Amino acid sequence: ILTILKNDLISIKDKELLFDLVEFLVTSFHESSSPYINKILLIAQPYLTSNYLSVKEKVINTIKSLARIAGLNQMIHFMQDDCKDDNEYVRRVWVYTLVLLAKEFGIKSLLPFLNDFIRSDKRQIRHTAIQIIYQIIKQLGQDEQILSNMKSFIDILIYGLNDNDYANGTLSALCISNLALFTDDVSYFENLIDPLWSG
Repeated sequence: ILTILKNDLISIKDKELLFDLVEFLVTSFHESSSPYINKILLIAQPYLTSNYLSVKEKVINTIKSLARIAGLNQMIHFMQDDCKDDNEYVRRVWVYTLVLLAKEFGIKSLLPFLNDFIRSDKRQIRHTAIQIIYQIIKQLGQDEQILSNMKSFIDILIYGLNDNDYANGTLSALCISNLALFTDDVSYFENLIDPLWSG
């Protein structure tokens, strides 16, 4: 099945059916599917950016099923090399997958990883952490999870504001401005005064 899914010549309808079959097999065999999770992810993840919403929906369901079997730590372990890849497209797909996991497991479960990523020596990994927050804000909007984790997001984004990389600093500022739209409580932003004045 996975070999067929790699074939670019098969139709969108066939891909939908095949991902339905993959999800069925994953949920049916549960832990017996574990050895294949990484291979399935490698094939499924690029479809998260697909313009074909029907295929994208099937892939989202498949990845959610994989995540329920493997757990968050194992899923991130499978994808850990993607966050520091030099190819921006690979990192973007990784971001979309992490946002999907945040929806599945809750934003709070992702915070320890984001805290580690933002402190990385590698610019790409720091940028990826900020991109994940940006996409979570964009996709979840004024969700209760955003409000309840806003202080944690701000603490992470302070590192982004102080980043020597211009793109990281700019994206962090954009995230903060978007977060500010969701609340009138200025106490969330008290720790930002010094970096904003100095930056």
